[in-house]
Amino acid sequence: MLDDKSQAEIAPHATVTQIIVLTLFGGVLIFGAVVLFMPADDRDGKLEILSLISIGMAVMSVFMSFLVPKLIVKTNRNKIANGDWSGDATSGTVHGTDGGKLSAVFQMTTIVGSALLEGAAFFALVAYMQEGHFAALVVVAVLMLGILFHFPTRSRIEGWVEAQLRLIDEERNLSRNSFQINRDPNR
Repeated sequence: MLDDKSQAEIAPHATVTQIIVLTLFGGVLIFGAVVLFMPADDRDGKLEILSLISIGMAVMSVFMSFLVPKLIVKTNRNKIANGDWSGDATSGTVHGTDGGKLSAVFQMTTIVGSALLEGAAFFALVAYMQEGHFAALVVVAVLMLGILFHFPTRSRIEGWVEAQLRLIDEERNLSRNSFQINRDPNR
């Protein structure tokens, strides 16, 4: 269970992250509506290069939307465990707890994961706008579901932060034990 100070630091991150994810989703939705209602004068509906590229880009983006955030989390978790985490110097936000720091990391990784999907969705919409093939719309729908999958609830963030705090404790204990083993005079 998180302490009150950590929960207070998580709350603003939860709200801002929710707004950002919904905005990313909404941008794709609005552009999608524009593309669907545009006159389709020269679209032939054939599966051409842009639609094929959008499928490949979608597969890559889905993969990257899970991989890149995991790498960001691991790097930042190690920095927090070692006391080297400086956060975002431009935001001016001071995090007094590891829980607050982790909520900032959660926000960053959620935005990165969602933005990777959003970019691929926009490309698929451009492919549909140019070629008119239904496959591009399927790609958009799948990517939009992926963006919604990243939508955070406060309880989801708190659960994630608690899991990361356990990992940080394990990392700190391992480094302490490793330091004690290295200093053992009987070795």
